Amino acid sequence: MIAMEPRESRHEGTENDMTIGMLHESIETNLWLADAYFLRGAAGLAVECLRDAWLEYVRFREVLRVYEGSDALGERLRVALVSRAGDAAAELALLADGGALTADLGGRAV
Repeated sequence: MIAMEPRESRHEGTENDMTIGMLHESIETNLWLADAYFLRGAAGLAVECLRDAWLEYVRFREVLRVYEGSDALGERLRVALVSRAGDAAAELALLADGGALTADLGGRAV
């Protein structure tokens, strides 16, 4: 079995060299890893992947808007957080762009 770890942007610290496609791919990869971890029963690692994806999405949302499919990516990310991350999603609602997640959580926040 291949060990997977929550993944931060592999381009950390080189934001000036990143492309919009790289940002999109990084968020997609964290979503994929989260699904894989949930399937294997490693919810803690899955939530960390979702957290990394959400924070990266929020940080670069304005830039990502020019990339086709970024709205769908953001929606998939919100759905994954709300449906699978529970209290971690509520924490993220307080940390970054609380409006989007708090509304999806029915106003619940920790």
